[in-house]
Amino acid sequence: MSYDSGREEDDIEAQAPPPTTSPAPRPRGGRCRQCLGWGVGKLMWLLVLLSLGLNLAQLLTWNELETHKEWLVHQRRGGARLRQPPPPPQQQRTGGQPQGRQAAPASTGVTWPKPQSTQPPNQPPPPQQARQRAASTVVSLGAPDASAAAEGPAAASEALLARRREAVGEVHPRLRLALTLPWVGSTFPSWFPYFLASTNRSSYLVDWLIFHEEARLPPAGEVPPNVLFFDLGRGGLGSLFGLKLASALGATNKLTRYMNLFRAAFRDFAYIITEYKPTHGTVFADYLAGYSHWSYTDSDVLVGDLPLHLSLEELTEYDVVTYHFGDAFRLYLRGQFSLHRNTPRLARLWTACHHLGARQLSIRWSRDGVCGDARRDCSTGAGLLDELEAKHMLVKRLAAEGKHGRTRFLSAEGCYSHAVASASGIRLKFAAKAFADWSDDREFYLVDGAVRRCPQPTQTWLPPGEAPPLDLSNPWADEVGEAACEPLAPAAAPLSDALPALQRTQGAPVALAIHANCSRWIEERYRLCANMSEDEAAVGYEVTLRDGAWSARRVVAAAPRGGPAGYLEAAFLHLQRWKAQLGRLRYGDAALPRIRGRRLFKLSLRGFEPIDVEYDRARGASLVTYRPYRPEPASADAAPLLHRDVAELTDEEWRALEERRRTARTPPR
Repeated sequence: MSYDSGREEDDIEAQAPPPTTSPAPRPRGGRCRQCLGWGVGKLMWLLVLLSLGLNLAQLLTWNELETHKEWLVHQRRGGARLRQPPPPPQQQRTGGQPQGRQAAPASTGVTWPKPQSTQPPNQPPPPQQARQRAASTVVSLGAPDASAAAEGPAAASEALLARRREAVGEVHPRLRLALTLPWVGSTFPSWFPYFLASTNRSSYLVDWLIFHEEARLPPAGEVPPNVLFFDLGRGGLGSLFGLKLASALGATNKLTRYMNLFRAAFRDFAYIITEYKPTHGTVFADYLAGYSHWSYTDSDVLVGDLPLHLSLEELTEYDVVTYHFGDAFRLYLRGQFSLHRNTPRLARLWTACHHLGARQLSIRWSRDGVCGDARRDCSTGAGLLDELEAKHMLVKRLAAEGKHGRTRFLSAEGCYSHAVASASGIRLKFAAKAFADWSDDREFYLVDGAVRRCPQPTQTWLPPGEAPPLDLSNPWADEVGEAACEPLAPAAAPLSDALPALQRTQGAPVALAIHANCSRWIEERYRLCANMSEDEAAVGYEVTLRDGAWSARRVVAAAPRGGPAGYLEAAFLHLQRWKAQLGRLRYGDAALPRIRGRRLFKLSLRGFEPIDVEYDRARGASLVTYRPYRPEPASADAAPLLHRDVAELTDEEWRALEERRRTARTPPR
């Protein structure tokens, strides 16, 4: 019995679960502390790596800035003709000229020969050399040496003028103008020698700074002393624009991106470089040191006698001066000549443009009628970097589609003109002192660098049936009322330090209203148009902006230009339409002959015709050719314009006229 009961108890105990012992209680939050410690450790390592990365990036950026700074010094020293002759090669360690370079004559206008180096031509010097040589080199090109600069502005200016007199000859004692021209391409246009020849007449006041990338330069004998070439190397223009503009916008952390985008844009589409004309005051600031004024310009111009047309009033009383072609109602800064005073503020006016400035930059215009609502912002742009990337993406998309077209192009004449006019306190002037080849039958004359033309023939309305007889006594007066024109007459006035104005204003200034109904190639929100007709503008008006108010005044010649010769003269001739035809010619062809010391040329759409007579003998000779003109009457009821042209002459009259013209064309010996 006891056995059975004990057995049941044993069975019950066997079936019962074994007693469990509770584990030792863990401290609360242990797992969280482990996770937190692991996370803190990872975060510390991440911060250490991030700090190292930032330090490395800062070091690379600094090295890159130093490298490109030395690269600029390297290139400027190679192209400078304003500096003193370089020391012997053994003085390289003390700031002299690097070994492998030779001194070029001061009057040749060519760059230094390329140094013998193992590095590719598009690579800047190593950073170590950059830091060593940048510390012992004067960075600003065109400025005097360091000793003169340390003595003050007066000594620096005197040293600069002394070097200019040595290279150029007689120069203005106080003022000096620099016209900047960046060129992308291996060769210059076919008419470029004529452009160079025309600049020599302005050496008294103006220098041309031409920046290129290993382009083929003209012979040294064809380069005037006031034309300076700077070879920036392959891709150098893109690097320079990217470096300077990124630094001006405070985007040095994206310096490489800017430089690569500019290099790609200039490489694929060379014309894009004209979009950034307003930035020349910033991009070429180191080259503009020592100049009183600067302007961007083009190569498709023939320069006249600029010191004769630039007045002291324009250079001292205005901030920006531009020359137009008789279309004063279009208020935009011309890309051929827009003169700026060389001040930091004027050099940075381009930052107000939506496609040139920083991100989300707004421009506010406060005059009625420009944007439709004077109380709202006229422009909000994404900035220079986004615009460059948009151009780059468009090029890539076209390449993927097998196309090769034009990329985005925003005219600098629109936004920049608007930004300059809207800046506070800006004094702006538009003067009618330029020619343009708007007419295919126009003829101009290049007379020892001066650009001249004869006025249009006088149109005389006569009653029906009354045809005026052709006066054969004057071989160059082809109709009644047309005066003889002698474009080879001597210059109107000699050079003068006072720079007297050839034009004087007449009458009181007339207030102008501004609208946007002109200049269709410019975006509408940036158009500035004066409320005057084309006929009124063609007569001769200058438009000024002073104290925020626009006004116009009639201008007349202060003295007869050329005296009784009857010709008109301008500061420059813009080859706006003819350059397409001239671009198909080669320098040396019959229509574009070599200059070879000749100084008299007749310019037309057909080409440049030399006048092979001695200059002294040709002075006063009249060389205008006959241009038949038969306009349509204004209406059916209006009296027709009766005009005897060459076709109506008899054989005897024709022979007599040709004989008189031949005699006038060949002066007696």
